[in-house]
Amino acid sequence: MYILAFETTGKYGSVSLINSEGKIITHSTDNNFNHLKEITILAEKCIMDFNIKKSHITAVAASVGPGSFTGIRIGVTTARAIAQVLNVPCISVGTLDSFKLLESEGVICPIINARRGQVYGGIYKGYDDILESGPYLIKDVLEKIIMEKLGSVTFYGDGIEAYEEKIREAMLEGGINYVFADEKIRYQSSELTARAALQMYKKGMTVSYNDLIPQYMRKAEAQQKLEEGTL
Repeated sequence: MYILAFETTGKYGSVSLINSEGKIITHSTDNNFNHLKEITILAEKCIMDFNIKKSHITAVAASVGPGSFTGIRIGVTTARAIAQVLNVPCISVGTLDSFKLLESEGVICPIINARRGQVYGGIYKGYDDILESGPYLIKDVLEKIIMEKLGSVTFYGDGIEAYEEKIREAMLEGGINYVFADEKIRYQSSELTARAALQMYKKGMTVSYNDLIPQYMRKAEAQQKLEEGTL
């Protein structure tokens, strides 16, 4: 059994191939937002390195958001097309929830920049939600951390770069110990998508390619501005 998994919701695209025992091979882009140009090439490399045929793929997974609107569309569309051609099911993996698979004993807080003081985020301890995945103002996420008096928090995601000063100030004021995840493991990755997809597949949590749908959580910024009359 092999699952091909796509992650294109962030600034770096990646593709992983995982088997039923959890062996995984991953290839990723080196350039920011270069998903459309390289994503199918990365998939071919994973299949080649695993030394299997495309016909051996059992399911196709995609990180469906939230994140970059364009990136989500690319990943979902690619996954749907491959699943349709191979006649295999799809697995819909929430981008934020995939962070729960990080091997961490403490509290983690992934935050994806949604601009204008907004983030897609969550606060988790293992698989338990302290703050469930969703769209928030960054100040609300930070206030939740302080209110819950969490002893230590590790932040992930590109929201760190966007709101680093706000995070530092809030954590200092609230007396919360915190760290920013190393850049090598900070962002969304197809490895997390693949590991989540494997768990879901074993539980029978698959959908048809028609039902693999993006989870944007918010309207695109251009559409928001258009509706507000500020475009």
